[in-house]
Amino acid sequence: MSTPLGPGADHFTEASIRRAAWLEAARTAAEAALRFTTPAEFAAARGALEGLSDRFRRLADHYTTAEQPAGLTWAARADHAVHLYARTAIERDDARTEAARLRARIAELEQRDAWLTALESAGVDNWSGIDHALELHRSP
Repeated sequence: MSTPLGPGADHFTEASIRRAAWLEAARTAAEAALRFTTPAEFAAARGALEGLSDRFRRLADHYTTAEQPAGLTWAARADHAVHLYARTAIERDDARTEAARLRARIAELEQRDAWLTALESAGVDNWSGIDHALELHRSP
């Protein structure tokens, strides 16, 4: 499918035009399928047109994504890219901060586990106050 823009067209505009053309073809095929309503002999034709319409929609989805602003100026595209990068960078920094916090918590828990294991090995579970400590631990 060729676009009317020619070889000097930018990628976003060309993709937008191709998407619009595929969507128009899908709409036309869907409308044609609706014309075959009654006789069973037209069921195959209707099914073929509906399938063609679905394939055209999938082809249209191939040309743009939600992250590609179609039909915008280069300034608007640059602004979109900056916002997208900033959002990604913020999410990455938040994830790194959360990962560092979780690593510190894991290290703290590993130290506590090592200390409790050492206490158990030393026989603290034979201590006369172990039942009271367990009650304190289990109570809300």
